[in-house]
Amino acid sequence: MRLQPLTICEKAVITEALKSGKRFDFRHLEEFREVRLIVGAEVGTAICSIGNTKVMAAVSAHIAEPSPMRPHKGVINIDVDLSPMANYANEHDRLGSKGMELIRLLELIIRDSRCIDVESLCIRAGKEIWKIRVDVRVLDEDGSLLDCACLAAITALQHFRRPNVTLEPHHTLIYSEYEKAPVPLSIYHMPICTTIGLLDKGQMVVIDPTDKEAACLDGSIVVACNKRKEVCALHQSTNLVLSTKQIERCVKLAMSRAEALTVVVSDVIKQDQKERSAYKRPEGFAITVPELILTAGTAAARQLHPDVKEEPMEEETRQPRAYQPSVILN
Repeated sequence: MRLQPLTICEKAVITEALKSGKRFDFRHLEEFREVRLIVGAEVGTAICSIGNTKVMAAVSAHIAEPSPMRPHKGVINIDVDLSPMANYANEHDRLGSKGMELIRLLELIIRDSRCIDVESLCIRAGKEIWKIRVDVRVLDEDGSLLDCACLAAITALQHFRRPNVTLEPHHTLIYSEYEKAPVPLSIYHMPICTTIGLLDKGQMVVIDPTDKEAACLDGSIVVACNKRKEVCALHQSTNLVLSTKQIERCVKLAMSRAEALTVVVSDVIKQDQKERSAYKRPEGFAITVPELILTAGTAAARQLHPDVKEEPMEEETRQPRAYQPSVILN
């Protein structure tokens, strides 16, 4: 969202409203915005929207040589693209300090929390491993960017399927999706990120602040935890000294949030698998146009893709899939 810098009067009005327990979007101080999750027609893609903040994540995999220090472990890399379309302050092809911090925190939450079994990504110890790449693209920015990016990345990882492989004495056989079913990643838990704004020296908390609200706060604290009530990461973007009770309060709010969003992610993945098993064509990101998720057009945009209920195909009407040969690695 292309927001102009706030004036002194605007900051004063927003700050006074927050201190009185009111927000311009009619939420309570401890109320979250609506979360939308959509998985794409291609496995390993997802779009997450929290309010006006929208992030797309895409997961890919290829075979590479392992590190000599970790010959039996796969690799997970995270890349972030901050487009000027999302925020006028972003520069094209330049991450800046904000982008580097976002990458570092995503690596801390997803990779360093060991939520993915990297040993299951090993094909041949010391020779071949799976290298997983998570591309995060920021489409629109209006607060809680890390929360939205983390949720999109976790959903894309849950939705991703890598090719099946068979080890031969002198080569590795990679099967296409038409010969053998792809294999999902081994994910132990789902770390969910929650941004909590701090006001009045940490005495007041503002849940899920927007960009305008974040500019008026004293700082923020980010808590990443899972449904098992395990804290995966804790990051504070302020020099405020918080007491133990204040931190425990923030962690408690984040844990309740993690339990609810874990159910949402699981339901989205299960629904997609159910439709694919019934040979229904996934709608994917096409649903974002009629429901105005990515665009801010008028109601006329809904006529671009009218709602059509597609019945599952019968056994005799299913089109045969084109055969694609396997790939052999020497």
